[in-house]
Amino acid sequence: MKLLVVTCLKECLGDISKIFKEANIDVFSTSEIIGQKQGKGTNFWKIGLPAAMKKLSQ
Repeated sequence: MKLLVVTCLKECLGDISKIFKEANIDVFSTSEIIGQKQGKGTNFWKIGLPAAMKKLSQ
């Protein structure tokens, strides 16, 4: 058994279902996720990988 996680917009679910059907994936489940952003996030692309890893380990 393998776990595959796919994220997409609700409007694209039909397209994803077609792709799964073509790949012989007959059973899958969906869940609705609501994201929220509070405050200002860190742009890891601007600060670089070493600084990002240090920030994540704090």
